[in-house]
Amino acid sequence: MLSISVGSVEDIVKYHLHYRKVNARRVPHTLTDMNKMVRMQAASRLLQQFEDEGDAFFKSMVTTDEMWVHYFTAESQQSSREWRHTSSPKPKRAWRNRSAGKVMAKFFCDWQGVIHVDFLTDARQSMQLITQTSWQQT
Repeated sequence: MLSISVGSVEDIVKYHLHYRKVNARRVPHTLTDMNKMVRMQAASRLLQQFEDEGDAFFKSMVTTDEMWVHYFTAESQQSSREWRHTSSPKPKRAWRNRSAGKVMAKFFCDWQGVIHVDFLTDARQSMQLITQTSWQQT
């Protein structure tokens, strides 16, 4: 074992070797060559269909997106008011956690805009509905 301090090691690595700590960039997922090929084929088919049908192609498409919506129930200023003497200190109230709960919002859109929205509260229900039911119902 070396008898050198951690700070000295960090100085050597940082200032003499010119290394620095970097975080990995987050990407949604890593695609395999097979995934890339399948996506390319799907994109080519869609492009060909657009070239054949023109603007009517867009009118037949439905897309979907989902996002987590965080919520909390804020106490109104009116409901938190109370009578106090003018020399009394102001009442205090704690800040509420901004993400007291969350639901998944699933949006379905066509060429004119949003046509349907689902709000799902349970994560298991959300994943099941996303992968199976909701696309079939629309």
